[in-house]
Amino acid sequence: MDSGGLVTCWGSNLNNQLDTTSVSTIQLTSLSAGDDFTCGTKAIGGQVCWGDNQYQQSSSVPSGTTFSQLSLGKKVGCGLDSNNTIQCWGQAIHPSYNAPNAPFTQFDLSQHNGCAISPIGEIECWGDNDSGQASPPTDEYIQISVGWDHACALNITENIHCWGRNHQSQAPIL
Repeated sequence: MDSGGLVTCWGSNLNNQLDTTSVSTIQLTSLSAGDDFTCGTKAIGGQVCWGDNQYQQSSSVPSGTTFSQLSLGKKVGCGLDSNNTIQCWGQAIHPSYNAPNAPFTQFDLSQHNGCAISPIGEIECWGDNDSGQASPPTDEYIQISVGWDHACALNITENIHCWGRNHQSQAPIL
């Protein structure tokens, strides 16, 4: 996304997830890429998605809501609404897309799980936990990023904590 909010994408375009024709004149303020689709928050409010739509992940974005944050998974998109709760669309039958109904300050999704930070800095995760990726350590956090089988978070003293699968040193104890 350039300084004017216009989007350029590159890579595989199997499901038109890189085709920015539908947003070529729309100014965006944020952007998130999923497994075969992309979504952005429009400067004038609302969201726009494009690419794969097999599970309505590109067409069923809640209308009338502008999200302060977007995160996309494999077949689902989620946003943080004005009440600081997470709303999801697309294939919402997988447990990873059943975000807790609570206020959060930030969140992230992966293929089959997600994690979010509460207003008091606690992390709550949901979805698959076969590698411990949904079992965060206790601390006070300000930012989180979730990978396939692991997650990392920045605590208030700016230390990074990672957990989950570590077969390629992606979740070292820091």
